[in-house]
Amino acid sequence: MIAITDTEELSPAQKKKGQRAYLWFNRLNALSYAALADSILILYAIKLGAGDPFIAVLSSLVYFTSPFTMVGKHLIGKLGAAKNFGTAWFSRNVAAALMILVPIVRIKFSQAAGLELLFIAAFLFFSFRSIGGVAMTPLMGEITSDQDRGTYISRVWLNFSLFYLLFLITITIVLGLFKGIRTFQSIIFFGVVTGIVSSFIVYRVPESKYARLSGQEKLSSAYKHITQNITARRLLITWIALTTGMMFILPISVLALKKGYSFSDHQVLIFIVIQLLGSIYASYT
Repeated sequence: MIAITDTEELSPAQKKKGQRAYLWFNRLNALSYAALADSILILYAIKLGAGDPFIAVLSSLVYFTSPFTMVGKHLIGKLGAAKNFGTAWFSRNVAAALMILVPIVRIKFSQAAGLELLFIAAFLFFSFRSIGGVAMTPLMGEITSDQDRGTYISRVWLNFSLFYLLFLITITIVLGLFKGIRTFQSIIFFGVVTGIVSSFIVYRVPESKYARLSGQEKLSSAYKHITQNITARRLLITWIALTTGMMFILPISVLALKKGYSFSDHQVLIFIVIQLLGSIYASYT
C-alpha cells in the first residue's frame, strides 16, 4: 500500500518506517542487480556467443538509457515517487525475465535471434531502471531529515555494497561448481524474483505531497541550481568522470580476462570481487 499524506512533511514515525522499508528494498535490490547486470550480464552474453561490439553496446545501455529519467520525472509528478519507483522496478524485472528465454530462442531459431532478445531485454531492463531510479532522490529526501540524511545515505550505500559483494562471492563459488548455461539462467531467475519482491517493498515507503511536486518542477530550475552552485557543479563533474571511467573499466576488464587470458567465469568474478573490495575500502579511507 502506498502512503501519500497531505502534509508538507512526514512525521518522525513515518520517516522511520520509510527508512526501514527502503533499507530492505535496497538490500534485495543489491542481490537482484548483482544477478542481472554488470559482470554477470557480460559473462552471460559471452557464453551465448556475443562478439565484442555487441558486448560494448550492451555494457553501454545503462548510460544510453539515461534520457528515460525524463519520463520518470514526469511520472513522479503524476503518480508520486514511491508508485513510480515500484511500478518501474516491477517492469524492470519482468523485462529481465526475458533473458532466461535467450538460450531457448537461440536453439529454436538462431544465435542472432537469441542475441536480439537479449538486447531487447537488457534495453528494457535499463530503461525501466532509469525511469524508476530518478525517484530515489526525492524519496530519500522524504524519509530523512537534515540531521540524519548523510548518515542514512551512507548506511544505504554500505548495505548495498555489502549485500552486492556477498552475493557476488556466492555467484563466484556457484559458477566454479556449475559451469553450464542453466546456472546463469538460475542466477537470473533469482535476480528477477528478488527484484520483484523489492518493488513491492518500495511501494510501502511513505511520502508527502512534496515528492509529487518535485516531479513537476521544471528542469530549468535544476539547471540554474547546478550552474550557480559551485558544490553542485563540482559533484556533477566528478560524477561524469566516475561514470566515464566505469564505462571502460568493467567491460574491457571482463573481455580481457575472458578472451585475452581465457579465464573461466568464476575466475573472472574473483577479479571483480577484488576490484569491488578495493572500491569499498577506498571509499572509507
